[in-house]
Amino acid sequence: MAADPRDVSALLAAELVKREAGTDDPRRATDWAREIEDADMQWLMADKRGRRIVARLMERTGQWRSTYAGNDRDSVFLAAQRDVTTPMFAWLLKSCPDRFLQMIKEWQSHERTKHDERGRNRPDRS
Repeated sequence: MAADPRDVSALLAAELVKREAGTDDPRRATDWAREIEDADMQWLMADKRGRRIVARLMERTGQWRSTYAGNDRDSVFLAAQRDVTTPMFAWLLKSCPDRFLQMIKEWQSHERTKHDERGRNRPDRS
């Protein structure tokens, strides 16, 4: 499978890997670069702090919000904002889906705790 000429980051990583690995086979270098990227994501998501960073980034860019805002200008802005983390979201699901589920559970627990500390959304303790 040939490298996607539009994927600049993969091409740059492949070039770097090609130099370090000493191989002239661009497919092998590209595959190796993708393996390194996947390993990087797995490393980031293996730690609770990394999962919090990714969850915060996805929340701030509106990854889980609707982009419909009632008018075209605001909808386009929200869609562009969400597009910042859409490739990261796909990469995360491909490289470590189990850590994604763990991140969601931790984030939900964090959000419940945050609301409880503010005195809102507390369960009835009768």
